[in-house]
Amino acid sequence: MRVLLTIVLVLCVCSIKSSAQGDSSAQGDVVAEWHFAPIYTLDGFAKNAPGLQDLLKPAPPAALTRPVPPGPLLFGEKPRAARTDQLKPQDLPTDEFSVEAWILDHVNRGGRQEPKPVGFLSGVMDPQEKTGKGWLFAYYHNKFLFGAPSYHSAEEKQPSKLLEVTAPAKWKTWWFHAVATFDSKSMHIYVNGKEVSNGPAPKLEYPEGQGLTTWSYFASEPAMQLGNLLLYQRLFDRALSASEVKTRYSDFQRQIDAGHRFRDRRHFTAGPILQYTTKDAVTILWETDEPCTATLRYGTESPGSKVIKVPKASELHEVRLTDLKADTPYFYDVVVKFADGKILESGELSFQTAARDDQPFSFVAIADTEARPHVNDLICKAVWGERPHFVLNLGDLTDGGQTQNRYEWTHEYFPGMGQLASRVPIFPVVGNGESDLKWYKRYHALPTPENFYTFTYGNAQFFMLDSNLELGPKSEQYVWLEKQLTHCDAKWKVAGYHHNPYTSDHNHKYGNANARRLVPLFEKYGVDIVFYGHIHGYERTWPLRQGKADPDKGVIYVQCGGAGGNLGHAALTRVSIAKKVDRCYHYCVVDVCDDVLEFKMLDTKGRVRDWFSLKK
Repeated sequence: MRVLLTIVLVLCVCSIKSSAQGDSSAQGDVVAEWHFAPIYTLDGFAKNAPGLQDLLKPAPPAALTRPVPPGPLLFGEKPRAARTDQLKPQDLPTDEFSVEAWILDHVNRGGRQEPKPVGFLSGVMDPQEKTGKGWLFAYYHNKFLFGAPSYHSAEEKQPSKLLEVTAPAKWKTWWFHAVATFDSKSMHIYVNGKEVSNGPAPKLEYPEGQGLTTWSYFASEPAMQLGNLLLYQRLFDRALSASEVKTRYSDFQRQIDAGHRFRDRRHFTAGPILQYTTKDAVTILWETDEPCTATLRYGTESPGSKVIKVPKASELHEVRLTDLKADTPYFYDVVVKFADGKILESGELSFQTAARDDQPFSFVAIADTEARPHVNDLICKAVWGERPHFVLNLGDLTDGGQTQNRYEWTHEYFPGMGQLASRVPIFPVVGNGESDLKWYKRYHALPTPENFYTFTYGNAQFFMLDSNLELGPKSEQYVWLEKQLTHCDAKWKVAGYHHNPYTSDHNHKYGNANARRLVPLFEKYGVDIVFYGHIHGYERTWPLRQGKADPDKGVIYVQCGGAGGNLGHAALTRVSIAKKVDRCYHYCVVDVCDDVLEFKMLDTKGRVRDWFSLKK
């Protein structure tokens, strides 16, 4: 835990006795509000948080500096950490109050079929005295609790004067907007705009010297931070009405649909990220929460001496830098200006142009980063330690980031992956999670048609495919791929798509039949390695030809789906095509030098768990 806390920065923006402009609540009702947002950054000289530099501060201490609440009695596990700096005793509301929370419960390791509990408990309590003073508001394993934390005896399993309700259906599958209200007569819980529980209110008393604290319960998610579950919290000094709660829910929905991570501050919603780096060019892409103009500065020395002005106000910007020098490090930064004159800065970032054709190069292959920024963070830091020239992301960048789920990009993918993508170009393919291409195409600048394309790097050519589409011999991609392979004279040929032509996963034992339709082309034209994901685990096959091991003429298939998604399981018995299977979060490093290709798979702690070498 100590190591984790030294590399993850956590944001807790607190505003006391304030009300943000444009908010639907009445002026003067807000006691305080907090954004709990993990700010993931690389280490050392690469430590940066575009647009949020002023909020970087050390993570809260791992030790629980206040008495532990009755977590084991409520949830069966002790809290792992606490935010103890939220509100002092003298600032607490005295007669009535409401507490609002925005919850994104999209991170349970077990998935939908086998969920693992995570939760938080926020309140004012003295757990060493069972006096009934104070209050708690909690969410844990799909249940909400609210009320006074009193116990009749230390042995009692549930506290008295406490509302407890199973959560209703989530908005957009994973989101809760929850409000708890308390006045002299009654207390209520509202979830996603509707009342789900109520009861008589006990007398509101506070234990002496206790302020507001929020505890996190993540025994099943070791890398998780509070802000991966509880994104936002607000405290009012009165009980909101049912109609006000409904209006707050509507405000919440609009913000999430707009891709805004922060309710009351300007910010980058995506990027800056690097796209399609070549020997002499790179595209830099970024998006902000409101339209803006921009200035991009870059150069081989810091600060960059070349300046590009972007005078047209827009939320999304793409700038292609050309006439660059091959295999050369560059510095860059982006400064955006909004209509009201306010400025947002990326801070200094860096990139390297592509290696020359005769130079060694290194790349990383990952897949299924979906929905788990706290795991993406571990992967990014480990990958950055390798300093690869580029990264292949083999689909399911998101868990279901189609048109209606923009938040999976702005609230999950970019917060976790942005730290790396701002310095190392990522070449993606489309997964079933991005199948409608709405946000995939918005957030990428790739060769037409973008959902499949090819690029060369050094002495290798890469063929990036869309396995959501039909891949039979008469399909557009099949014809396109054969044409590309026919004219390919690169020493190394690498293909990538999302779905698995072969796998030992026990739920997908025979692989994806559509993905296997391209296998004849891989074999006919001498493709060396095919990378894919979809199955959340690692597997390397023997070199295969016509579905059987052929060490001399076969194609190697590597399933590298361990960059975030809930891990799967290999079959219970050995599958003949499998050379190596493993179940861990991981990334694959490939080093190429002339006629030698070296491969290794590493876990998030940097331990090598598989390796091989090819020579031509």
